[in-house]
Amino acid sequence: MRRVTRLLAALAIAAAAGSFWGCNEQLDDPLVAEGILTIEKILPASVQADVTPFDPNGVNPTPLTDDTTTVTVKNRPRTADAGAFSDIFIQKSEQYCTFAGATITSGRGTASFTIPSGSSATVVITAVTVSEKSLAAQGDSWKCYVRFLGDDVSGNPAVSEWGSYMINFVDK
Repeated sequence: MRRVTRLLAALAIAAAAGSFWGCNEQLDDPLVAEGILTIEKILPASVQADVTPFDPNGVNPTPLTDDTTTVTVKNRPRTADAGAFSDIFIQKSEQYCTFAGATITSGRGTASFTIPSGSSATVVITAVTVSEKSLAAQGDSWKCYVRFLGDDVSGNPAVSEWGSYMINFVDK
């Protein structure tokens, strides 16, 4: 009888330990963040980048500058009871642009901001630099992609999907 009691007690303890293990399954998973990063919008979605060093009349020189676009990133909590565990600290961004099916330019940028659970952040990114403009000609159009990478409070990785925008090279 003692053996049966000990066996039942051991099984009860094992069952209880197993149920506690699954209580915070999302927090324990090192591959899944508690927040889901989404790119809500990119404005302007079509960047008009000047590639000519003169005004449209061709008389006065105008210096070329980097062109920017604004990205709104939202942190949606994976579960309703995630609370502050789904706050996400963004550490970097990745971008690349394509032209005629080939990757023209790509890069990573460092970032340092936190998006609280259920909130959005607006980030200004460089869409195209002056040096990248030397790869394009007036009338070219590039399709570009951007995403953000970070970690939630528990250290689990959070990566947004790719957002896209166009760069049209013009004479302003």
